[in-house]
Amino acid sequence: MRTGLVWDPRSLSFVTNSNSGSLQWYRPDLDQVTCQLDVTGLNYVSRRDEPLVLMTVEHAAFSSDGHWLATIEWRDDGKTTPELRLKFWQFTASSQEFELNTCVEPPHNGKVTSLSFQPPPPPPRNSLSSSTSLAGKSTGSAPPLAAVSTSEDGNVKTWVLLGGAEERGGDASWACRSVAYYQCLPCRGACFSRDGSLLATNFKKCLTLWDPYTCELRKVFSSPFPPETFSQHTFGSKTSSHYLISTTDRHLIVWDLLRCSVLWSVAVDVAVLVADPVAPMAAAFVPSKQGTTHLYVFDPSSPAPVNVWESVCSEPVTSAAYAHATSPARESRGGGGEERTSKLYFQTSSQVLYQVSNEGEDHPVINTAKEGEVVMQKGREEQSRQAFFEVFGKATKGAVEPNTASSVNHSVRLRGKLKVWDTAPHALPPLTSLAPLFLGSLLPSKRPGSSRGEMEDLESDGEEEERDSVEGEDSDSGAQERDSHRRRSPWVQ
Repeated sequence: MRTGLVWDPRSLSFVTNSNSGSLQWYRPDLDQVTCQLDVTGLNYVSRRDEPLVLMTVEHAAFSSDGHWLATIEWRDDGKTTPELRLKFWQFTASSQEFELNTCVEPPHNGKVTSLSFQPPPPPPRNSLSSSTSLAGKSTGSAPPLAAVSTSEDGNVKTWVLLGGAEERGGDASWACRSVAYYQCLPCRGACFSRDGSLLATNFKKCLTLWDPYTCELRKVFSSPFPPETFSQHTFGSKTSSHYLISTTDRHLIVWDLLRCSVLWSVAVDVAVLVADPVAPMAAAFVPSKQGTTHLYVFDPSSPAPVNVWESVCSEPVTSAAYAHATSPARESRGGGGEERTSKLYFQTSSQVLYQVSNEGEDHPVINTAKEGEVVMQKGREEQSRQAFFEVFGKATKGAVEPNTASSVNHSVRLRGKLKVWDTAPHALPPLTSLAPLFLGSLLPSKRPGSSRGEMEDLESDGEEEERDSVEGEDSDSGAQERDSHRRRSPWVQ
């Protein structure tokens, strides 16, 4: 999975590597692969004497509307000249497929380290005034669609669409507009601000800020810890859009772009860093000494984490991404317009995909590996219960006849459904989740030989004893939790 998790906003799917030289679209809400794209267009030839070095897709990026796709192909067998290609794909509405528009060979003299599209500027508030970007420039006129690629050769190249983004007849093509570099150092990556007015690049011990329209160097940030080098960096969103989040080998650093200084830093080793595109939040995955991974969700304006999931999984996390979509605004929030929501997904080294969600959401976890690694156990139990009710129906109490012996009989009677026999065996839920619910529904909830008054007394006494025991446990656990938080820092490893 060299490309990691790449979000396609048009099809609401994650795009990852598939077979050699191909990409696949995976819908997390449907839990299925919807389509594939052959990027390299090469036939697979097998050899028995020695393994082949095949062409692989190293990077993939989508434009903000999802109608343009950029890919990087790489092959190096150590014997012949390395092969490197940059391809731009255009989505065609008639065929509902991506078609190749431009192929650049080679785009760089070294291996490509990052590839990203420039976000469009925010729309003006009214027709008479234009909006102001983070760089302090007016964005009244719509700039051409652009993308940036970085390489180990030290060059940061900007690619623009010539002919206009509205032209769909095939006349539009991509070309290199500018090339930037800094002290001939290799560039490890680049990312745009949310409004597309700033470009941040990583040159080992320096973070540089550029004007993507004029290719002008605006600011250089040096590492506050000289022996360490920068590994990841990203911009905040919404109220935190003026913050630049970066990581080194041993620290997490947040820069305030308005003051051009370090806002705060914490000594922690971050494996994967990702920012929420629709909320002022960011997620950091921190490996622990025990081999597990901790998840911290924080606001860049404060070093205190908002949410902490200790041991969210028992293996290293390789990639993460926020799945964001635009939905109609709720009536309780004023009605009208649209609102954007997002969910955090991450993938482990064994290619297991997790979804991090709140306790009350419908789809808390997708494709968990083991029972002990579930993020929200309660959500999975509720999902299994709903699957059981769809097959066997919900439990109902028997009919009550007054002044008869059957009035105290509260045994549960299931309403069987014939559709269980029409369902294929491989489509049924596992027996481990159906058996406890089915056997529990057959057990009587009350003793059939006792009177109504005795049953009510027993229930009231049992509820009081259970309430007292729960309160005692809550008080003890609360005291232990407060003591544990006093002894350790919010960021642990």
